[in-house]
Amino acid sequence: MCVGAIYWGGVRRLVFCVGQQALYQQMPPGAWVLELNAAEVFAHAAGRVEVIGALLEAEGLEAHAGFWS
Repeated sequence: MCVGAIYWGGVRRLVFCVGQQALYQQMPPGAWVLELNAAEVFAHAAGRVEVIGALLEAEGLEAHAGFWS
């Protein structure tokens, strides 16, 4: 997701399923990663965006498993 679009679109609560580190473990070696999560970006915003997650991470990882293999 694009954190900028979420912020400028007026979304004030982001609920996500798979955490950054868990997702990166699914990705192949050498894949591009961004070591900055949404909560860190929102911490520098003028308006507050609540970040909730990871929720149901095991189930969410199932959806990613086939994509990254």
